[in-house]
Amino acid sequence: MVVRPGTKFLDENLIERILSEAREILCKLGITIHNKEILSLLADHGAKIDLDKSHVLFNQEMIDRALKSAPSSFQLFDVPGNQTHDFSGSNVYFTPASSSLNILDCETGEVRRPDTTDYIAYTKVVSGLQNIVARQIDVSKQPAVVTVATINGGTRKNISPDSVEMSGTIRTFDEDMRRDIHRRIEHITKTIAIANGAEAEVRIDQATAVTINDEPLTERMLPSLHRIVGKSNVQVQQRVMVAEDFSYFQQQVPGLFYFVGITPPDQEPAKAEPNHSPRFYIDEAGIILGARSLAALAVDFLKQGK
Repeated sequence: MVVRPGTKFLDENLIERILSEAREILCKLGITIHNKEILSLLADHGAKIDLDKSHVLFNQEMIDRALKSAPSSFQLFDVPGNQTHDFSGSNVYFTPASSSLNILDCETGEVRRPDTTDYIAYTKVVSGLQNIVARQIDVSKQPAVVTVATINGGTRKNISPDSVEMSGTIRTFDEDMRRDIHRRIEHITKTIAIANGAEAEVRIDQATAVTINDEPLTERMLPSLHRIVGKSNVQVQQRVMVAEDFSYFQQQVPGLFYFVGITPPDQEPAKAEPNHSPRFYIDEAGIILGARSLAALAVDFLKQGK
């Protein structure tokens, strides 16, 4: 038998007071929503709407119906349509840490006229950095990514630039591996620069830490997610190569991070544009689902009182 420790932040009386005052705010003060479709939807379900002020007043019955209709589980899918997350059971979810990589090639820190050897050095640095993941670290234990995404320099095709800057991204799921990759990047870059008669400066921005969902908290809150969207619509994905600053909250307290699908229902997920595409489209119905799920998680967590 495994006994998991519990944490209680608020007593029952304070929880009830918070819930009561939250209801009072929604029903007496209301909220402002600048979206006519959402206002119309809320009006159809019994909310009092002031269209001129985009203001909404809820009622107790609406709040009760919303909480009761929240599914107990849901699944998430990737762009090709494969199930990636199943918010059920005791699954744990990860998003990796990220770091941004910037390399400025110069000589003694001063601007100078470049020559052909500089361009050879740039390509060798890019090639050398790719060997970190391909040959130098054990990706069978944890996956990792080192990408040189941009090489910028000069203003015209027939004029050599005075300086060149390369930038990219580093993705890892393990802090020790992350530090090791940072060390290797600096060593490889500076060594190749020296070998080609140049100097290099490496700047690594510690952008975000690894996002790891707390297992006990995730297990506790899965029934709430199932209730909101239905168990068949909740998916669990062990690792995804995205980065979130939510990880810094998780370094202080147990946290649960999840994704809300926003692909229109009439579009095939496999053909939907990813969020870094200029053709990316958001189905705003996902905003309502996101708000409902967050509200249900907060209320259920407070009601549990541990």
